Amino acid sequence: MISGATRGKGGSGLWRHLLDYKHQNDAVMVGASRGLIETGTKNQIKELTHIGSYASHSKPLHHVHADPAKDWTPDQWADFWKFYENEFSLQKQPFTEVVHVKHGREHKHRVYSLLLPSGSCIRMDNDFIRREKLNRLAEIRTGEPILSGRHNDAVIKALDAEGKTAQAQMLRDAGLEGTRTRGKLKPQERAQTGTHPY
Repeated sequence: MISGATRGKGGSGLWRHLLDYKHQNDAVMVGASRGLIETGTKNQIKELTHIGSYASHSKPLHHVHADPAKDWTPDQWADFWKFYENEFSLQKQPFTEVVHVKHGREHKHRVYSLLLPSGSCIRMDNDFIRREKLNRLAEIRTGEPILSGRHNDAVIKALDAEGKTAQAQMLRDAGLEGTRTRGKLKPQERAQTGTHPY
C-alpha cells in the first residue's frame, strides 16, 4: 500500500492532473464526494478552490492518493477512508474523489478542504509518519505484504502508544524495527509519492 499527499490551493493544475489529460491511466472516473454543490471533478475542484480562498492558510486543500497493491473491495476502501478521516479529523470536511485505473488496478485520489468555520485550517502535523502508519494498518487488515517505510520506528512507537500492540508486533515480526527504506525511488514509486504541485 502506497499513499502520498500534498497541500495546495487548488486551481486548474489540480483538476487537470486528476482528470489525467496526459493519458497516464487506462481510465479516469468520478468517485465519491461530500459537502459540495457542484458535480464533476473540474467544477468540484473549482468549488473547493473558491472555498479555500476564505482560509487564513495559503494551502487550504489536502490532496491524497491511495494505491493498494491489489484490488480492494468497496468495504476495504470504506475502511481506509474512515481511518484516514479519523486520523486527520476530516470526517466533516468537503471532498471530491477521482478513481484512476492503471494496469487494470484502481487507485484513488481525494481532495479535502481543510478550512474550518473559524477561517483557520486543520493542522496536518507529521502527516508523512501518520500516513505510513495508516498504510501499514491497511496492509494488515487487507492481507497485503507489509512494506518498509521511511519512518518504521516512529510508526511502531505510535502504534504502541495507541494501544495497537498486536499491530506494532506484526511490524516488528516483519523486520521493520530499526530499518527504513533508502535510496532513490523508481519512477513509478516517485509518481506515487504525491509530489504533484497544484
